[in-house]
Amino acid sequence: MTNNALEDTITGFNKIYPNCSIHYESVMNYKTNLATRLKNNDSVDLFVIPKMFNSDGSNYIKIDSYSNYCEDFRAAANLDLSNTFEGLMTNSSLATGNASTLYFIPFGGEVRGLFVNKTLLASLNLSIPTTYTELVNDCKLLAGADPQGAPTYVPLQGNPDSFAQLLYFPEIANRLANGANAAENTAKVSTCADGVEEIFKDSLQRLYDLMANYYYDYDYCETNLGNFKSTDDLDSIYTFLDIRKNTTTGLYEKKSDLGNVPFMPWTLFFVSLNRQNQGRLRQPG
Repeated sequence: MTNNALEDTITGFNKIYPNCSIHYESVMNYKTNLATRLKNNDSVDLFVIPKMFNSDGSNYIKIDSYSNYCEDFRAAANLDLSNTFEGLMTNSSLATGNASTLYFIPFGGEVRGLFVNKTLLASLNLSIPTTYTELVNDCKLLAGADPQGAPTYVPLQGNPDSFAQLLYFPEIANRLANGANAAENTAKVSTCADGVEEIFKDSLQRLYDLMANYYYDYDYCETNLGNFKSTDDLDSIYTFLDIRKNTTTGLYEKKSDLGNVPFMPWTLFFVSLNRQNQGRLRQPG
């Protein structure tokens, strides 16, 4: 099987290291067969996995310990990781329980947050909210006197299949990592302990309140504004930027500089080796 992305990567790598020969292979029943090859020392120099651990905490690859088979990049001589995002490297280290070791280089990370239409807010003399209270106050002003029947704006918009997750996942993650009784609560979540739902009660109450006040109203946005009618990621970005497809020409056109989406929870993916747009770890020579 040919993989164009890998072929391009190998070509670029060989320009830097012409004396290295790279061969890749697609392996069926990957988790089991890769484990067998690693245990047999079957000439596996590099391997890629989608995650390090299964939901039950066991290794994704069926081996006893990653440390027995994987290079510790922290200890590798002459390996320059300065062009990576240290936060991603540290998270990868912590996943194996020891921040001083690094057995995997993550391809990238996902950042979730709230896109804010600064231009629209400024035109209405509204400040960018920095607290949840300020966000709710902005939503109230944006929605106007009749948020259910004739809103001035629907403050929070996004695809219904991902809106709640994108909006509250960072808040919930922060609550677990940095809130009161963080270690105890994280353990409860990991084991699905009785009463674990109480940890998320405040977050879910906030979501309920936003929807009860029609600060998020997907039906109105789809029917009256033509917003977020597709689950396609590009369509969401175009909607936020008020870029629409001309049905006659088939071209995308920007309709206004303001748009009608004040706030949109969204996610961005960034690669780990991109501080200087550099896709290699070692310098040539």
